[in-house]
Amino acid sequence: MFVLKQTVDYFVSRGSTVYMAAVGAQKAFDRVNHVKLFNILIRRKFTVNFVKIIVNWYTNIYSIFRWNGVMWDCVALCSGIRQGGILSPVLFNIYVDVASVYYSWMLCW
Repeated sequence: MFVLKQTVDYFVSRGSTVYMAAVGAQKAFDRVNHVKLFNILIRRKFTVNFVKIIVNWYTNIYSIFRWNGVMWDCVALCSGIRQGGILSPVLFNIYVDVASVYYSWMLCW
């Protein structure tokens, strides 16, 4: 919080307007749409092999639900970044960067 306040004070004291947004990473990681993430990686010109690895990694995620002691069928998950993964923060930042570019463009109008 100290660094954030110092940064805001620095830019405000020099006449800049400061816009901020805070995102809770735990819930935000759960909201990342896999197909959108794959398309962003392709548009950002990541190598085909890298995108294939990420696609394979995220299209093979399944969850089994248990309710009142009864196991339900496997369900394929189509959103969410693996929490605790080494690449997860990087993939999340790439995904969120699209929104930040969009919103900064909207602020210009």
